[in-house]
Amino acid sequence: MQQTGLVDSLNAIRAVAMEYGQPICMLVGQQGPEPDRPAAQSSSYGVRILPAILAAMGLDHFSIDSPADEAALTGAIDRADAVQRPFVALIGRTVTA
Repeated sequence: MQQTGLVDSLNAIRAVAMEYGQPICMLVGQQGPEPDRPAAQSSSYGVRILPAILAAMGLDHFSIDSPADEAALTGAIDRADAVQRPFVALIGRTVTA
């Protein structure tokens, strides 16, 4: 989904994924990230605030910014299943093989 869909879904994610301990794994494309700066310094408000929102909710998350980051997906999915908690992978930049 796109970051706007994630933000629109936060109450449902809180109610279903967080409260009932569902290992829902979300791949979230960020709209407008700049390749030369981290999300926290983005000129895009939506990109800039998303990691802080996820942290405030206690949602495990990480960024996929390069092909090397893709390898973390399998471990994150396994961890979500093991701890019965959701996670979000933020796709911030174009990832090519």
